[in-house]
Amino acid sequence: MASPCPACGDSIENVSLQEEEQESSLPAPRSQSVDYGFIAALLLLVSGILLVVIAYTVPREARGMNVDALTAREMEQLELYYARLGSRLDRCIIAGLGLLTLGGMLLSLLLLVSLCKGELYRRRTFMGSRGRRKTYGSTHLKMRQMNGEGRQALVESD
Repeated sequence: MASPCPACGDSIENVSLQEEEQESSLPAPRSQSVDYGFIAALLLLVSGILLVVIAYTVPREARGMNVDALTAREMEQLELYYARLGSRLDRCIIAGLGLLTLGGMLLSLLLLVSLCKGELYRRRTFMGSRGRRKTYGSTHLKMRQMNGEGRQALVESD
């Protein structure tokens, strides 16, 4: 016979059944988790690469124009335009390299953390499953004492 619960007066069996029903009503955790850190790192890497590639593909000087036919003022305005464009492209390259570096550092940090967590988990389960090992393979190695002739064998096997 089940003993009554002092708090609510129900039997212990009824309380455990109610707990199981509540647990079963909770949504099951998703088997495929989305890691937003890796996605952010990859987005930073890709955007940095795109910025650098675009900045290097844009021409920095006037092409396809007959510069001899331009007046001095037009030539000065053209040079000023391409000077501004060059400085903006340099900023774009610096920003792209910064994003590329930040994404690479974030990605390597996340991979290192996941590697360490995996190694620690594997080490705990692997070492916990067996006792301390004193031998390597089937050979038990130990240091040998010096013999009477003054020679010493470093290792002997049993």
